[in-house]
Amino acid sequence: MGRSNFFDQFETRQDIYNFVCQKLWKQNKISYRSEQCYYLVDGLKCAIGHLIPPETYRVDFEGRPFHSLLTYLDVHSLNPNNNDLLIFFKKFHGEDRFFIQMQVMMHDDLMMHDDLVSLPGLFRHNFKEAAHNFAEKYELTPYQFEA
Repeated sequence: MGRSNFFDQFETRQDIYNFVCQKLWKQNKISYRSEQCYYLVDGLKCAIGHLIPPETYRVDFEGRPFHSLLTYLDVHSLNPNNNDLLIFFKKFHGEDRFFIQMQVMMHDDLMMHDDLVSLPGLFRHNFKEAAHNFAEKYELTPYQFEA
């Protein structure tokens, strides 16, 4: 089975970065419950969660850091949806840990700001800075956020 259409939109890391920035900017919140990040919870997704198509997502992905998710997908690669996701992640991840750093810098680090819960308007301010720092680290063109 070939890759699903979802993954065809990503030809470069820049495409992935732009997509995640757009989704998290629109979402305007981090995806967490009980002080833990979730790929998907209460309709919200984390940076990596936005890259997991709905037909591929499984509740048992939760609680697995990215490196553990890769192992899980590898073990369960007979499922065509898992295999497509694994191929996508392996294609772009690299030795520089692109997806792990994306998750940490553009989502998880934002969980440390308790003010994001009580003052949601601060999410965009903090996220914009985090996204810029990520772009700089990976030599990407910074995302142009809407006003």
